[in-house]
Amino acid sequence: MNSFSRETAAIKIFPVTGENMKKALLAAIANWLRKPENRAKAKRTAKQLQTRYQARKASKRTSPRR
Repeated sequence: MNSFSRETAAIKIFPVTGENMKKALLAAIANWLRKPENRAKAKRTAKQLQTRYQARKASKRTSPRR
């Protein structure tokens, strides 16, 4: 049985609402992060977002208020 059918079976057994939705999302993310290339991609994306955030924050400090 592959991982897709196990996840699909789990979703059919447990209705995906409220707390179960959180658990299902966390399980899907954890499953996705198991692959090394996905972990590297997530790390790159996080670094890019941090860089953009820092740039926006710095530009707000230096630009005059309107």
